[in-house]
Amino acid sequence: MNAAMAAGDFQPTKSADRVCQLLAALAEHGSMTHAEIAQRLSIPKSSVTGLINTLEAHHFIARDESGRRYMLGPQILTLAQQYMAGLDLARIGQPVVDELMRESGESTALSIASGPDIVVVAKANCDQPLQRTMQLGERAPMYATAGGKAILAFLPPAEIERLVPKDLPPVTPRTLKSRRALLKELAEIRAGQLAYSREELIPGIFAVGVPVLGAHGAPVASLSVAVPSVRFTPKHEAHIAAAMRRAADTLSGRFGYRKAKVPGAKHAA
Repeated sequence: MNAAMAAGDFQPTKSADRVCQLLAALAEHGSMTHAEIAQRLSIPKSSVTGLINTLEAHHFIARDESGRRYMLGPQILTLAQQYMAGLDLARIGQPVVDELMRESGESTALSIASGPDIVVVAKANCDQPLQRTMQLGERAPMYATAGGKAILAFLPPAEIERLVPKDLPPVTPRTLKSRRALLKELAEIRAGQLAYSREELIPGIFAVGVPVLGAHGAPVASLSVAVPSVRFTPKHEAHIAAAMRRAADTLSGRFGYRKAKVPGAKHAA
């Protein structure tokens, strides 16, 4: 490895380490001045300025009323709330996920939104010889997944526009190609159809998704069941859809939603 490559590899790691040290220092002391941060991190003030400007622009740190001291910003609270929500969802949702897997006979996941992606926070893999294996922490674009579409369908239009690009980067040859095509599916989901991913994330895998709604009717998560295409018959699909309606009603009710009605599924194309 030459010196330029070594330097290129080292700098991002060094910067990330400084960011971690800076956030930890602010968490410990509450607030610090520019000079105090430089002294604590043992780095030049000019380097501190770059770190502060970046973190402040993304709301990870903020200034106090005097404008001279820095403290943790609102984005830290947002991340902490998302983390705690994920933990709570996983704890409450795991028994429902387990039961849905047993009823459907297929691998099942509970996922939450994380920016434009969904992240699996609870899962139960079936024991079929041919199966879709779920992993905790697994991420995927919302527009390519049944669980992601189930969440997107019940978000405000402005939020959908923010999260979904006009042209959708393909994951497989069957991934939807445009926001317009996705919006058409989302309208169908709101009108009564369960969400589907028809080999849009993984070739040979169909998935069915349904939202988990909170007290005010907004989606807090989604349940999804993944099925190899060779087993995705109309009879099996109807059985899965019924099981998902029951599971979604149960879990939504535990999060305060009292009128959870997940419409019946239509056959996938």
